[in-house]
Amino acid sequence: MENFLTKLEPFWKPHPGQLEFLLSRAKTKVLACGRRWGKTDACAVQILRSINEKPTGKYLIVAPTLNQARILFDRFVEMFQLLWPVNDAKVSLSPFPSLRQDGQFVSARSAFTPRNLRGLEADDIIVDEAAYVSDHVLNDVLWPMLATTDGSMTLISTPHGFNAFWRLFDRGQRDDPNIWSRCGPSSENPRVHRRFLDMQRTIVDERTFQIEYEAAFFDTESTVFAFEIIAEAQQQDMNEAHGPISIGIDWGKVQDYTAVAVLQGTEEGCWLLSLQRFHHADHQQLARQAASISRLYPNATITLDSTGVGDAIEEFFRSEIGNRPFRGHQITASNKPEMIQRLVSLFQRRKIKILPDQVLLRELAAFRSVRTATGHVKLQAAGSEHDDTVIALALAASELHRPSTGSVSIGESPSF
Repeated sequence: MENFLTKLEPFWKPHPGQLEFLLSRAKTKVLACGRRWGKTDACAVQILRSINEKPTGKYLIVAPTLNQARILFDRFVEMFQLLWPVNDAKVSLSPFPSLRQDGQFVSARSAFTPRNLRGLEADDIIVDEAAYVSDHVLNDVLWPMLATTDGSMTLISTPHGFNAFWRLFDRGQRDDPNIWSRCGPSSENPRVHRRFLDMQRTIVDERTFQIEYEAAFFDTESTVFAFEIIAEAQQQDMNEAHGPISIGIDWGKVQDYTAVAVLQGTEEGCWLLSLQRFHHADHQQLARQAASISRLYPNATITLDSTGVGDAIEEFFRSEIGNRPFRGHQITASNKPEMIQRLVSLFQRRKIKILPDQVLLRELAAFRSVRTATGHVKLQAAGSEHDDTVIALALAASELHRPSTGSVSIGESPSF
């Protein structure tokens, strides 16, 4: 690496953060960086180094938009021509930016239309502004490209909420041997003037400054369940649980999962005893499995989603559960906010303890409150995430004893 960097010295030298990034040989690298940190140059050099070391390779630059991907591609081409002024590389901009030389192929693509990326293969993928690329594209489109090449993935971005980019970053911070991750504040780049950063701190609010220039992770404005509160609510031991038990069942629809949540306690203190998620195409099998879980808690109240396909499964559930009473709940645009608000209230008042279930944690983090063009508030999972465990938990919470408290606002909506 040092010999290669020596070749670059006439026109480029890394600052310490860039050097640390380049020295890492991890298969997965995640860099959260502030504005003007120098990620474009660092990633361009990473591709150049690979081309210098390997006789053949397919390198893919992906960004939320093609214009964004072209910024990195253009910088790579510029440095390529400086490093190797005499070359027979063919650069094309149509149908997408690409450089081809002998066995080397570098291309830039947009993540906006995932179907145009499916089926591609790559030895190395760089995802620029990865926090703004959907979890679906990362998990279902980009990662499979490396399956047959044992390739590498680099994700680099300014933070944007707690999504797939953050989850990989967090794993690297927890010493996952397969992931290298690092935070690079703007101040690490010696070319960024301190005077500029001081001025920006007076212009933008502190939260924005921390995200854009310190590369700090925060909830997005539409987040319903705040990250810090979710983290605080996690608890492995539920031995303190006491009081009545409430079960919430959210039926899977087509590709969704069926989720069954079991809460014990009241709105003054409750614990998530059990959370199970499963998928069956057969409605009767779904009802049978949910009834089997419910029978473990003979005195529990049961609330199930009777919306759409839930209404059909309800009859199977009735035959499986016998004479035991349960309540069917039609979830509508008008009553869903109130149901979710009660669950949010439990978290905000620190009255609920949950199991550190990774599916539930991911779905809570991805649950959003979005205001539509017509002014209505829509509660839903972001991107390709599911919300089955969130809804099951909310259904269980809907039967807890209600204390007399004020309303709690969610996300963008001050009231529902």
